[in-house]
Amino acid sequence: MRPWDRLTGAVVLAFAVYTMIAATRLGYWQGRIPGPGFAPIWIGAGLALCGLILLLRRSPTGSLRRPSPAERTEGRREAVLALRIGAAAVAALLLIPRLGMLAGLALMLVALVKVLGGTWRSAAGTGVVMPLVFYLVFVRWLAVPIPRGPWGF
Repeated sequence: MRPWDRLTGAVVLAFAVYTMIAATRLGYWQGRIPGPGFAPIWIGAGLALCGLILLLRRSPTGSLRRPSPAERTEGRREAVLALRIGAAAVAALLLIPRLGMLAGLALMLVALVKVLGGTWRSAAGTGVVMPLVFYLVFVRWLAVPIPRGPWGF
């Protein structure tokens, strides 16, 4: 268990507690249907569980030893991968107002599949199929309005 894991667990737990407290002000129920605070409370509970797992988990050896050079190299690779994933998400958030939700989602998914080592074929398939499923579920079935881009989608 690395010290950064414990720090990450503490940050995630603090964010989860804040999320749940803020969500309780929104209202858990509205009549007989879930209110605006319903999902954030449960998401916060899931995050709190993940934060606690990171805080309380023990290392395989039972001690906080220094990582070996190979483990440090692997840790750097993981950090670079996490930064690339975060960059794809931030880019999508910045593109959605200009291109629309579906196009931004498609571009983010293509980038994520490539970052995670997928082929161009799988990236293109994911970039087409998942936004289509998103559209069918949220726009057509649930009638949720989404940001539309210059092409109308």
